[in-house]
Amino acid sequence: MKRSSEAGRADQSRHPGTREIRETEAATRLLERQLHSLYWWLFNASRIKGFLRAKQLDETGGEEDSPDSAPSTAPDQDQQS
Repeated sequence: MKRSSEAGRADQSRHPGTREIRETEAATRLLERQLHSLYWWLFNASRIKGFLRAKQLDETGGEEDSPDSAPSTAPDQDQQS
C-alpha cells in the first residue's frame, strides 16, 4: 500500500492541478444535476398551473379575469393619423 500512496504523490507532483480539476468536475456534475432537477420542477409547476387555469376557465364558462388578457386601451398608430 505504501507504494501506491507514493505513486499518487508523484502523480500529483507531475500534474499540480489534477486534484483541483477533479474537484471542479465533481462540482460541475453536481450543479448540472441540480439544474436538471430545477428545470423539471419548473416544468411540472407550469404544467400544474396550466391545469388549474384550464379548470378555472371551465368553471367560469371561459371568462378570463386576468390582466394579461385584457384588451389594450392604447390607440393604434393607424387611428391617430
